[in-house]
Amino acid sequence: MKKTKIGIIGTGNIGSDLLIKSIKSDLLEPIIFVGRRPDSDGIRLAKDIGIDISIDGINFFRLNKNYCSLVFDCTDAISAKQNYEVLGSQSIKIIDLTPAKLGPLCVPYINNNLIFNHNNINMITCGGQASIPLLHLIAKYCDKLEYIEIVSQIASKKS
Repeated sequence: MKKTKIGIIGTGNIGSDLLIKSIKSDLLEPIIFVGRRPDSDGIRLAKDIGIDISIDGINFFRLNKNYCSLVFDCTDAISAKQNYEVLGSQSIKIIDLTPAKLGPLCVPYINNNLIFNHNNINMITCGGQASIPLLHLIAKYCDKLEYIEIVSQIASKKS
């Protein structure tokens, strides 16, 4: 099966973790890792494993139109809006891992069809991705359920 060529914008913890996971994927081929800080740990990681990098931020995609067909946005809500304007104008699909809420909310376990039908989807939060499928399943099998409350915790950065 042909792999989808992807870009990742945002070289922090989330982008770096996604880079490592996408390298191991049978479906995705990371071809560019884009950030703004030449001294970031993520940029060093990408260089060390042989992935092309850019420190030009969204300007990389302005200068290299249609470089890939899918970009994972791991930046922040403010940058995501600017990124959407640039990538959207090139019809590049965006999987938004920021809190920007620019596209429809997606939890792949429940509504993965959004990925194919929209150019920008929002992946909610890691807490939502972890808890919503569980809540969905509980609600499916508990007819008289009136209320569910869940508490989640974000793990601290590994030292």
